[in-house]
Amino acid sequence: DHFKMTIHAVTSELTETLYDQHVNILRTTNQAFSAAIGGIQYLQIHPFTHATGETDEFSERIARNTHLILKEETNITTVVDPAGGSWYVEQLTDELAEKAWAKFLEIDAAGGILELIKQGSLQKEIAEVYQERVQNAAFRKESIIGTNVYPNPADKIKNTTKDKHVSYMKVAKPVGITPLELERVSSQFERIRLRSEKFKGISGTAPTIGLINLINLKSYKPRADFVQSLAAAGGIETIGSKGCQTVEEAIDYVAATKLPIYCLCGSDGDYSELAPVIIKEIKKQFPEITIYSAGKQQEELEITLREAGVKDFIHVKMNAISILLELLQKLGVN
Repeated sequence: DHFKMTIHAVTSELTETLYDQHVNILRTTNQAFSAAIGGIQYLQIHPFTHATGETDEFSERIARNTHLILKEETNITTVVDPAGGSWYVEQLTDELAEKAWAKFLEIDAAGGILELIKQGSLQKEIAEVYQERVQNAAFRKESIIGTNVYPNPADKIKNTTKDKHVSYMKVAKPVGITPLELERVSSQFERIRLRSEKFKGISGTAPTIGLINLINLKSYKPRADFVQSLAAAGGIETIGSKGCQTVEEAIDYVAATKLPIYCLCGSDGDYSELAPVIIKEIKKQFPEITIYSAGKQQEELEITLREAGVKDFIHVKMNAISILLELLQKLGVN
């Protein structure tokens, strides 16, 4: 017990989101549970509205009750080692301890932590790991429920009073230490969505793209749902056609909706047969319209569709932030 550390744990600010705020309750509960079974002594749980800079009686009560449920109802505080006996957890703990100790020795050999912080090398190392997380969220390899996946288009947020940065190592400038400034990982999506909300507030209509759905529901629904969800992550609404069986039906839909951007949604087979003629005719009659296609295609079909007039392909492996910014720019959203 002589060497036992006293640990004060705080739930993560980086994982908090502005949209779908109630998901923050689930995030902080998971984090609090993990901290408790990890052996901390003190625990601070942020209210689910913490990212806005404002809390209320309800959000604070939920945060307090999370402590109480973990203590009184899960009984994790009555067990000496809640994770004990789990080979999986024990192995991870051993790996973490070994890597942490190696890191401590590395820092010590470099002259100590203060020296590394003065040099800025520790901040650089943390920033690189953070940037990887930001990239993973942008490519949706890392899911942020309610933000980059499963967004709720009806969800609106008020102006936040809190600075978007999460600041660590706050120090006086004369010390010569560069503070570590990180943003919440979800901020990159929230900025885009807030731009769309502002645009809607001024113009009266949300930025909107059209979906040219081919043949029937079974054929187009998977890709139409994908594009709709991706667009919603940036506050962009979608208007979809019923299954277009012919070129004429697609042209009639475009003529009736008159949007600057459309995305083709259908099966690979539908793209091979119907898409090139539809795209060519749309570009012929409405040359100013930008057309995208949902889903990554084989090189030969991709070349055919591009030659017909497709600007690009919207698919799961692309950077969602980049395509959302591109769409907003083409829709005239500043």
